[in-house]
This record gives sequence, C-alpha cells and structure tokens, in this order.
Amino acid sequence: VDSIGYKPSSTKGRILKTSNRVSNSKKENLLKRFEEDALKNEVVVFTGGLNSMSRDEAIRLVRRLGGTTGSSVTKKTTILVTNMKDIKDLRREEMSTKLRKATDLKEKGQNIKFMNEEEFFNV
Repeated sequence: VDSIGYKPSSTKGRILKTSNRVSNSKKENLLKRFEEDALKNEVVVFTGGLNSMSRDEAIRLVRRLGGTTGSSVTKKTTILVTNMKDIKDLRREEMSTKLRKATDLKEKGQNIKFMNEEEFFNV
C-alpha cells in the first residue's frame, strides 16, 4: 500500500479483506441499466481490487455487454479500470504495472480510457 492508499490486486495469492460489495439484487439493477452492446469493440483490463463485485463478476459483465477483457495491458486495450478515484497525481513508482504500461501506451498515442470503478459502472 502506498502513501495514497493504492494497493495493487493480486490474483496469484490470497488476499484477505473485508468485502463491501453490493448485494445480488443491486447487481441485477446495475445490469438492467446497461445496453447489451454498451462495450462493443472495447477491450477492458482491470487493475486493483473492485469494491462492488469480484473481478470474475466484472469480467462476465464486460462480456455480457459485448466487450472483451484482457489480463494485461496491450496495444489492443481500450479501457483500464482502476480501483482509485484519481490517478493523475500518482508518481510512477506508485502505479501498478498495468497502469504504468497503459500510461506509456497513451503517451505514445494509443487511445486508452482510464476509469475508476464508479465511472466504469456509469458508462
């Protein structure tokens, strides 16, 4: 955890934390707000943990909405979803590997949208 409170997620090991994810009925209401093709032609990558659902649930949601997901940032990535409200003031050493790579690609002209979890669910 860095000075801003960012903690990169690890899918390789177990991380114990208290969950404040939304209930299944609230998730269904979230899903109803989206159009089936809302993420068509988008390649979404997640970095850090999510509060409202598990990463697997988020991946299923992206696919249900017509998008694809990646486990790492590549030239095909169009959206990077972070678990932070504001990333623009982060120093490079405070960024996750995925965020650093996406930032580098964006600086080279790639069209990548950076969104926090709240922004992503309001697409």
